[in-house]
Amino acid sequence: MDGFEQAYAPLYLWDQEEGMNQFLFGGYYDQIIKSFGWQHVNIGIPLFAEFDDQFLNSHYVMEITGSISPGIIFK
Repeated sequence: MDGFEQAYAPLYLWDQEEGMNQFLFGGYYDQIIKSFGWQHVNIGIPLFAEFDDQFLNSHYVMEITGSISPGIIFK
């Protein structure tokens, strides 16, 4: 699979940042560190997300990254 990297990468989604903060800094993530050692955490803010009734049956996620040019005004 040229251009793709296979890796164990659980995906966690929260409605609000409080849930993520509780998971990472409230002791829950400590169990992962104890089991697997220190892990690199990527935190992303989705620009768009749409979940239908089949979302819980998903097996894969695709991440598309991009850059925002300086000088763009956000409204």
